[in-house]
Amino acid sequence: MPEPRRLRLLEALARFVCRRPLTVLALAALLAGTSLWITAERLRYLPDRNDLLGPDLEWNRRYAEYLNKFTGMDDLVVCVAVPNGTQATPEDRARARSYVDALVAELGRAEHVRQAYWGWDNAQVSPRLLRMAPQTRFRAALQQLERSGPLLASSNPSGFLTSVAQRLEQRETGEGTPDVERAAQGLAGVGAFVEALTGFVAGTGGDTDAAMAALLGRDFGRTYLESPDQSLLLVFVDPLPSADADDVFSLAVSETRLALRAAAREVPGVDAGVTGVPALEADETLAVMSDTTSISFLALAGVALLLVLAFHGWRMPLLAVLALLAPVAWSFGFLTLAVGHLQVLSVVFTVILLGMGIDFSIHLLSRFELVRHDHAPGPEGMEEAMADAFRTTGPGLVTGALTTAAAFGATALTDFKGIAEMGLIAGVGILLCLAGTFTVLPALVRLFLPRAEQVRPVDRRWLDLHEFRPLRFFTRHSVLTVMAGALVLAAGIWALSGERYDSNLLKLMPQNTESVRWLTRYQDAGESVWFAASVCADQEEARQRAEAFQALPEVGLVTGAGLLFPEDDSGRRMALEAVGISLSDALRVETGADSVFDFQEAVATLARACERALLNESGLPMPVAAALYELLSRCEAAQALLDEVLLDSSMRGGPALAERMDRAAEAFGRGVSSFRERVRMALDPAALTPQDLPPFLQRLALGEKGAMQLLVKPAGNAYDPDVLAAFVRAVRSVDPLATGSVVQVFESNDLMRHSYAQAALYALLAVGLLLLADFRSLPDTLLCLLPVFMGLACLCLAMRLAGYSLNPANVVILPLLFGLGVDNGVHMIHRYREDPDGDPPGLTRGTGKGVLLTSLTTILGFGVMVGANHQGIASLGFAFSSGMAFTLGACLIFLPALLRLRRKRR
Repeated sequence: MPEPRRLRLLEALARFVCRRPLTVLALAALLAGTSLWITAERLRYLPDRNDLLGPDLEWNRRYAEYLNKFTGMDDLVVCVAVPNGTQATPEDRARARSYVDALVAELGRAEHVRQAYWGWDNAQVSPRLLRMAPQTRFRAALQQLERSGPLLASSNPSGFLTSVAQRLEQRETGEGTPDVERAAQGLAGVGAFVEALTGFVAGTGGDTDAAMAALLGRDFGRTYLESPDQSLLLVFVDPLPSADADDVFSLAVSETRLALRAAAREVPGVDAGVTGVPALEADETLAVMSDTTSISFLALAGVALLLVLAFHGWRMPLLAVLALLAPVAWSFGFLTLAVGHLQVLSVVFTVILLGMGIDFSIHLLSRFELVRHDHAPGPEGMEEAMADAFRTTGPGLVTGALTTAAAFGATALTDFKGIAEMGLIAGVGILLCLAGTFTVLPALVRLFLPRAEQVRPVDRRWLDLHEFRPLRFFTRHSVLTVMAGALVLAAGIWALSGERYDSNLLKLMPQNTESVRWLTRYQDAGESVWFAASVCADQEEARQRAEAFQALPEVGLVTGAGLLFPEDDSGRRMALEAVGISLSDALRVETGADSVFDFQEAVATLARACERALLNESGLPMPVAAALYELLSRCEAAQALLDEVLLDSSMRGGPALAERMDRAAEAFGRGVSSFRERVRMALDPAALTPQDLPPFLQRLALGEKGAMQLLVKPAGNAYDPDVLAAFVRAVRSVDPLATGSVVQVFESNDLMRHSYAQAALYALLAVGLLLLADFRSLPDTLLCLLPVFMGLACLCLAMRLAGYSLNPANVVILPLLFGLGVDNGVHMIHRYREDPDGDPPGLTRGTGKGVLLTSLTTILGFGVMVGANHQGIASLGFAFSSGMAFTLGACLIFLPALLRLRRKRR
């Protein structure tokens, strides 16, 4: 648009608003109220990070299909620290297990918990699960099966007790000493069996079920899920989503934490916490929402205080802030109608608008206060002063708003949905803030500051930001200033060339939250919440891929259906066959009869064996000696009780005593027969199937329509970008179509990095074209852009020296600096073209004050982010506020020196 026509339109707009302020404000308030009502009714928050990605991305679509096919990917992970960690005693582990039992009972009453998986009851799962155990536990279980030979070979209780006694006195082949230490293992269960069975036979309250549970408990106990280093017991919580919360799983996370506190009251002294991807996202959402709210208020208060000092009063700053609230409300309405939701990237757009939207009002008011006393003191003079401000600052405001909006809008051309949404919302918000500046602000000034005496003359202020006399030193030594600036620019380019992108998402999360702390402990214990998933059509394909994955050094663990194919499976089968041969005779024994007299004699024989072992063996380990003493004590008590019953004339040979002994023998036979069958199954060397897995592991291995999945976990810390990249490459060498959370993180980080670089290029092109269209001069366009390049170069140099890196949170500064930083150059070039003889060039007639204040408000608006709990927001605040500070320095020092050299040349 030709310059005279544009100036006439701006002046006409100023006069219209000043003559009809109430109409303008009523329309603005009506639009703001409608926007807020629509926002309250329809705006929602999307916590799922997958929603930030474009739906047309092939790897993201594959992951969405995978999530629909398999369950268990959204489990919360409760970590229960075993007291004393890897050095825990049996008592420590028992207390941790009691805590887990109490926790699971509490979770069973939670409204937003579908189910909690703590492990399994060994009696209710396939004995073939033994094959899937880690190597050390597999060997220990085999040894335990071998020691069960006396029990398997026993046809009745008396025979079993006699065999235990013989084992205590049995001599090693080729040696002359009994193997007491090996024989003494499991004596606690034998003693409890003797005590319970004797009580039942004597009729004093014993129970056959209790007796068999005591005897077989070491074989049919409970298996608790635990970390590879056994320092943590694990409970996986299947959460129910809630559409009413900011995060879909936040209520499930809260209920889980309440259950943790309830379990701690019941079993004190055990440390526990919840982590997992849903917990991390819920805590991050809470931190982002809390930080955004507090930062917005701090930024608004800080900007207001700065303006009060700069304008020597509270009226104009208050009007500027009030004029900003309306377009922010309009922006929420646009956001709700155009997008419908906020997400972790776009949620900070309010802070962006508060930091940048106020800039337009500052430029307009800086010019207005400078010329107010050049016009009549009444409303008519106020209208003339406002028309003057529109005419002189309006073109720069329009160009600055368009370039900033274009920079944001350029991100909408990227494939990263989250970035594109933020760019669209912020870009339109900037234009709405400009509209508010041209309508709401002059209307408020007309109503509340119509008289000249309400504006203090500039020459009577103790702080005059319209004059920049100290900066004239740099313009007088413009050659040296330009040379120094060139050196700084060269150093910045060197720093930019070596800038490293750090994609470690853990560094961006709020570090003091429970989920992050326990994630670190979870990883230190050898686990990972991240995994790659390989979907297989059948078990044979799963076996081949599992073997290929297990051979990769980058792979730490293959679970899911991979549990069906343990490492060295052929060796394990051979070991099972060897144990089966050694127990073959015992596995063929049938149940026999027993009498109370045989039982009494067997108890006495066992007692004598314990006595001889204690008398003949010197230097027994304390646990072995204690077990022998405990068994001896229980056998002696059983002897005394049986003697008393048998000596009773009314009971001697009585039918009740014989009947109870028969029932005890039958219960023993049933229990041992069941145990024999389980041992046979455990020693079966046939291939494992998914039906051998307990329910919790089945849900991780099997999907819809018989699909199977391998969950592949990295050997190192997947949050390390180098480890992550190497792991994904290794997994794809086996399965090019692998998906899972690790692949999502890797691809989304790569997409984000390239999207922001792409957005920066688009922003530069859009801003450059707009500046060319405005100035119709390539030198003026380059001069506008030069401070931005210097600011970016200095920022990279500062980050390099301070040890900071670009990351997924602060890389957004690339397109933002092009849009925001160029705004100062636009106003300075406009002022220079209007007043080429001004000193310092480009900073006269109120432009210098506007440039300084707008930059300071932006720096303040983003600078308060540094104190955010969320490290990503803090990183963005540091990077952008520093970049704007360097850009401001280039505008105040370097650009005026260049303009002075240009004026001399002309």
